[in-house]
Amino acid sequence: MSESAGEKTQAPTPKRKQKALDDGDLLKSREFGAALIMLLGCGWMILMGPQLLGAIREVMAASFSFGRADIESFQPWKPLATAGWKLAPSMGALLAIALGGAVLS
Repeated sequence: MSESAGEKTQAPTPKRKQKALDDGDLLKSREFGAALIMLLGCGWMILMGPQLLGAIREVMAASFSFGRADIESFQPWKPLATAGWKLAPSMGALLAIALGGAVLS
């Protein structure tokens, strides 16, 4: 009766285990992927947090200070491009962590 219900009565042989490993038929824990992404995110905050805060501080200081030359030669995209390049390393690292975590999970 257990055979008709699909239940296994014996442990798998080493050959079947190797075949399942080769075919990729292994169980994966969803919690493992979530925990991995959380740990990598915490590591990112520890490593890149000070750099990110420094870049944000510089962007804010540059945004609130301007002179006559900034008014005469109005270039609204220049501060945005500067801010983007200052924030790019930390945001790129976060993107790499997110993609790596998605692939690994």
